[in-house]
This record gives sequence, structure tokens and C-alpha cells, in this order.
Amino acid sequence: KANRAMMVGEKGPELMVPKRSGTVIPNSALRQPTPSNVTTYNIDATGADQAAIARLQLQLSDITRNMGKNAVSAVNRERNMNASFA
Repeated sequence: KANRAMMVGEKGPELMVPKRSGTVIPNSALRQPTPSNVTTYNIDATGADQAAIARLQLQLSDITRNMGKNAVSAVNRERNMNASFA
């Protein structure tokens, strides 16, 4: 709730007093795919060697693991851009 102190923090407790109301989405909810946010990748790796396939799998794991963090960063960038034009 706006102007109300609350405890937050991924690496230990931190005090937060938001200027407006909002919702906190826990990291655990971002990391567990649900039917509404499952991403499917279709990659044609015809002729690729095992090393190339392993690199692709690593990259896809990184993308999936960082998806929530990247989404939050994109929203923050958009907010900052809009604030600079206000």
C-alpha cells in the first residue's frame, strides 16, 4: 500500500516505503512456468554438431532463467524514458 513501510529484499531484509500501491511478484513465481507464461522455442539445428547443440541449450537456459529479471528491467527502462518526457 502507498506510503506504508514493508519489509522486502532477496538478500536480506530491507525496508521499503512505496509512493503508490502496487504488487510484488516473488521470484519463485517468475521462475516456475505456468500455462499462461510458457515459452516454446523451435530451432532447426539440422546438421549442427553436439557442441553447437550444447551451446544452444545453455543459451536457452540462460534466457529462461533471466526472463523475469529482464522483464522487470524492460519495464523500468520504459518508465524512465516516459518520466524523462513528462
